[in-house]
Amino acid sequence: MFRKNNELQGHGSIRKNKIYGTVGVIIFGIIAMFSLHKSVAADDIESPKTTAPIPIAEASDTSLVVQSQMARQEDNTTLTTTKADSATTMNSTSRAAATAPTAAASQAMLSTAQTENQNPNVTVENQELKDAVTEAKNNGIEAKQETTENIGTANIKEEVATLEAEAVTREKEQAQKIKEAVDKYKNDYATAQSNTQKPGYLSEVVTQGLKFENEPNAHLSITGTTEFGQQDAPRAYSYEEYIGSGRTFANNPIAAYKTSASGNFVIPKINKGQTITATYTNLQNSSYNGTKIAKVVYEVTNLNNGIGIIGFAEKDPTKGIYTFYNLTAPSKYGVKIRFYDENDNIIQFKQATPAILALTSLSKTIRADGKKHEEGIADYNFKPVKITGSYVEKQSDNRLAASSPTQNIPDRYNHPDFYKTSIAGVIDNGDVISFTMRRDSEFDSGYWLAITSKLPSPFVLTKPNLSYKFFSYNKAGTVLLDNYIQGTTTKLTETQTVKPKGTLIGESYTGTHEDRITFNGKVYKYVSSSDNITGTVKLGITNVYNSYVEVTGNVIVNYRNQAGETIKESVEDTSNASINTDYNTEEHRKTTIVTSDGKTYRLVDSQLPSNEKGKVIEGTTQVTYVYKEVLGNVTVHYQDESGHQLQDDVTALSGASTNTPYDTEEHRKTTIVTSDGKTYR
Repeated sequence: MFRKNNELQGHGSIRKNKIYGTVGVIIFGIIAMFSLHKSVAADDIESPKTTAPIPIAEASDTSLVVQSQMARQEDNTTLTTTKADSATTMNSTSRAAATAPTAAASQAMLSTAQTENQNPNVTVENQELKDAVTEAKNNGIEAKQETTENIGTANIKEEVATLEAEAVTREKEQAQKIKEAVDKYKNDYATAQSNTQKPGYLSEVVTQGLKFENEPNAHLSITGTTEFGQQDAPRAYSYEEYIGSGRTFANNPIAAYKTSASGNFVIPKINKGQTITATYTNLQNSSYNGTKIAKVVYEVTNLNNGIGIIGFAEKDPTKGIYTFYNLTAPSKYGVKIRFYDENDNIIQFKQATPAILALTSLSKTIRADGKKHEEGIADYNFKPVKITGSYVEKQSDNRLAASSPTQNIPDRYNHPDFYKTSIAGVIDNGDVISFTMRRDSEFDSGYWLAITSKLPSPFVLTKPNLSYKFFSYNKAGTVLLDNYIQGTTTKLTETQTVKPKGTLIGESYTGTHEDRITFNGKVYKYVSSSDNITGTVKLGITNVYNSYVEVTGNVIVNYRNQAGETIKESVEDTSNASINTDYNTEEHRKTTIVTSDGKTYRLVDSQLPSNEKGKVIEGTTQVTYVYKEVLGNVTVHYQDESGHQLQDDVTALSGASTNTPYDTEEHRKTTIVTSDGKTYR
């Protein structure tokens, strides 16, 4: 029993062929032959296979050439992988010329990248840590696994080794701490066993999983009633005494009842069968088995036949519950206690780590006048564990109460004999602690019970609050793209980033290409790409490339008659020249052409080609000169020796090609008689 003033204290390249042809020309005739050998155009070239050595970005200490020479050390470590997603975009930079490394280095870099494991997240599980966790479990200690912590991203193999080493080191440190904690618990367990027969110690070896000792900043709210006592009282009053003294109840939950050691209490009226709930939030110091307790709820039910009063500590729930009732019958109040974590989940008690409730100051007083007062616990759902030497124990009716008077034991927590009025309640299952506060008294209307885990014992066995976590890291890489002149190591642009450093491996990528690139005034066109232009990101640097060839053109000069027939073999004015190069075919312009069969052609000035001068374009530019054949007539004249015409001319041959044979014998006359009768022979 606690009196008001005496409470418990404490709590790739392109080749182009020239056009060749054979033209036969007969002088003064139009007989021509022209043949064109097959040529290879840029558009006809097939993409080369990339199995041959290829140019790619220059190797460095961060390339996979170097990385492939690294050996990774493993220290009893298991790697597990999970898939992670990431998204990036392709960025291109300004163009510039550069050179690429040797083909051998290129191949080494490609082959290394292509053999990488495609799991982007690696979890390091050190065997020492796993063994330590198992050892703790074998000793009944739960080591809680926390969320795996990611410690970084490795872009090259050296970084993989560094992160793995860091993970192993940190996990070994945890393993050592767990081992030390388990060893200490073993020693403590042995100590608890050796103390079971010593006064003041628990008579059984039980571990304490509950910490609920001091919560001075808790917030109290009460539901289930609107009637609260408004005045203090000099001692424990029953309901009848309280109102009989002129004190009142109102809907104003103030802490009217004041004590010297346990603070102030809110004292609501409670009717027969009524349940009132007190909820304490903002708990800061309490926990169960390593889980923070943020809230505790007390439900108190009046099991008496009349009206009573109960008291809830204004701020600290560990200060417990007051009950007040008249002396006509034993006082009975049912109590239920529930704890909640930070997510408002109710705490579930476990056999491996039970909660121990300290049931203290269960006094038994016999006054000199023979009147008695006894405080006890009945109808409990926990296992009572006796404190060796305590007067409090299970009675024949199962209630917990002192078997001998305790009035000579000071009611102070720090007194060496205080344990004699106490007993432990062990809760190892369920989510509620329930019991009945029973008071049998002939002179005291009050009964105060602290609700705390703080046992009045020199030693209480507790299990270590252990937790551990594994560490993981990401494997990442970058994809770089270069544009080369096919068959050379000359870059047409700056290196472009397809996937930036830090992109998780396994992410898909696709390199792109431009159809045309202008470099140093020349235009190059796309031919092919490396086989790995599309793929997934590998650890380290993946180099991809596009091959280009210069866009060139030819200029061919043709000679044709007005019928479009070739009269002279074509001439190549310009061969494989860069586009936009100036050309002029005037030097190949012929005023007259005599074919091999003797025919003569003369240039038609009015049909000079408009593209006689210009700039080279892609492909073949045809410049064609048009010619008109020079024709002849054969006329037979008849004249005397003085040149006088004797007879009309006769046309023997008209419109014939030059060099055409002719014969005028049929027009030759032996005698000619003129119109004036003269005869010529």
